[in-house]
Amino acid sequence: MAKEIIIDINVRDAEKNLQEINETLLVQKQIIAELEVANSKLENKLEKTSKKDLNRRREISKEISKNKQLIKEEQAGIKENTVERDKANLALKTAKENTADLSGA
Repeated sequence: MAKEIIIDINVRDAEKNLQEINETLLVQKQIIAELEVANSKLENKLEKTSKKDLNRRREISKEISKNKQLIKEEQAGIKENTVERDKANLALKTAKENTADLSGA
């Protein structure tokens, strides 16, 4: 009986962990999408800015570069969290198999 409760808790913990990772991935993807939209607007603004207005062009270019760096950081985070999600999926699968093994015993 005690093993069944412990494994049941392990399954719940694994499910919760997987859900949190999935939510984080969703947020990261939303951030990237927002940054890409912002960059697109900034690039359009840069095109429309006079070539003679060097200060404004430099400022816009810096914002674009900053956004590109943030996108790279988020993409790296997505890669890390995807690995974590794979581990969490495996942990959940193992926990469920262990629960099934004890239930059938």
